[in-house]
Amino acid sequence: MTKPLITFFVVAYKQEQFIREAVKGAFAQTYSPLEIILSDDCSPDRTFDIMQEMAAAYRGPHRIVLNRNQKNLGIGGHANRIFELSHGEIIVAAAGDDISFENRTERVYEAWVDSKQTAFSIYSNMIEIDSSGMDKGLWNKGVPPIHPTSLAVAVACGHAGLYGCSHVYHRKVFDIFGPMDDRVVHEDEAIPFRSLLLGKIEYIAEPLIYYRRHEGNAWAGALRPSLAKRRQTLLAERAHLLTWLRDLRRSSSVGLIGEEECERLQASVIERLHEKSIERQFYDAPLPKGFAFLWRQYLGWKSAGQVLKLLKRRWQSE
Repeated sequence: MTKPLITFFVVAYKQEQFIREAVKGAFAQTYSPLEIILSDDCSPDRTFDIMQEMAAAYRGPHRIVLNRNQKNLGIGGHANRIFELSHGEIIVAAAGDDISFENRTERVYEAWVDSKQTAFSIYSNMIEIDSSGMDKGLWNKGVPPIHPTSLAVAVACGHAGLYGCSHVYHRKVFDIFGPMDDRVVHEDEAIPFRSLLLGKIEYIAEPLIYYRRHEGNAWAGALRPSLAKRRQTLLAERAHLLTWLRDLRRSSSVGLIGEEECERLQASVIERLHEKSIERQFYDAPLPKGFAFLWRQYLGWKSAGQVLKLLKRRWQSE
């Protein structure tokens, strides 16, 4: 089988400290034919300057595409822009603070072929490093992969997530469903859900990337996040759930799922959106009124566990 063109993109924002290593990892990929997109989300530092310097000095076999957004698009908007620039059948995501192994694209391609081209999202294990590059060990030490195995499971647990830093997806997730809502922050929730609508998700147990954890990570967060952070998280969760609803409608219209299944899954997503709305109102209210509001919503002791869970989150954030 003739190998398809694959797009490998490095996306960055304010990562001048780490971007050089991320680009080196992209340039070192052993797979061919490969298109490499270096894309900066309007960073105020030297991130894009370094990308430009490295692209100008590159003499390897891969095609290099440089992009700098005119304004900051955020995670969802930037992912949409990357797709517009890409030509590969498979798209490999890489953050500007992580480092991909040189065989990452090759192994992902092999996994896709082994799935008989039914895997529309593929992700791998990884090795954690700190801001200085110190090896902190294997991320997944033998536990089962985190992704849901079906649409029903994804909707029931409220997530379709995987290790976003090692995510690879087929371009059909955009060709069929179109761009994501620009407000989406959890692109590793929105895109894998589309992959489940199209086929399945595959996990590669071997590490293929160095995942850097540091204070600048998008969702690093503190052990005791503030109420403002919790509100921000709720908005992000609402954005990807709304994307799920739209994608369910689209999948029904093109015959990927039946109308009855679509309605059933949509009802579950709408219920979860309602729960997020309750939680947001609880955080916005003074604590005594918020508690009374929760109790009325969850109808007393029958749902005491849910009430106590939200109270604990609120207490930790005060």
